[in-house]
Amino acid sequence: MGHISHLSKRGSVYYARIDVPEDLVTVLKTQTRKLSLKTKDLAQAKLRLWPVIAEWQREFDDLRTRRALLDADREHAVWDHHKAVLERDEVERSQMPGEAGIEAMRADLLGRVERGEFKGIDLLSILDATIELQVAQRAGELSTTARTVKLAEMRKHLAKGETALIAHEVDEYLRVNRLFVEPSTPDWISLARRLMRAEIDALERTLERAKATSQGSPVMCL
Repeated sequence: MGHISHLSKRGSVYYARIDVPEDLVTVLKTQTRKLSLKTKDLAQAKLRLWPVIAEWQREFDDLRTRRALLDADREHAVWDHHKAVLERDEVERSQMPGEAGIEAMRADLLGRVERGEFKGIDLLSILDATIELQVAQRAGELSTTARTVKLAEMRKHLAKGETALIAHEVDEYLRVNRLFVEPSTPDWISLARRLMRAEIDALERTLERAKATSQGSPVMCL
């Protein structure tokens, strides 16, 4: 066959291959990218080759548009994450059924029982409806328990220097803000720990809100 750029063969299997641009070698820590096209057929290899090359080119372009992390970025990351945790709590709280909603569910269930709508196998339906009512009644309690557990785990991870609970948040912030920070480097770990502290503080605030609400106190929305 004639030479086809970026297409190579090992044994009988075709591979996509590209040289990493010189300015990105230190970033990607390799001079060559290579990927099996998982076919021995030349026609199939040609079809599969260019999407792979195009994706690598997009990755190279993406890396070139990123910049280094600045102190201002760290401050913004902390504020944005703290705010996001509180906003998620607001959304969750707004979606919880209030007393009127729970009472309506209870009245509906009792009405269906009195009308004899549940018979024989429909006892499973009444069980489902009862469980749904119980979940609605305990929504606030369950939410508070979940956040309490997460807060405890986050504190443990911060004390041990672990970052598994926050890694996805760090990577997403870096991606959205076009920042280049290699995983496990001091800058990445520092940012992760800052976000963990921000989440710990925010979770503490949400638990204070929940406590104030359960005691009937007015709660300021932040």
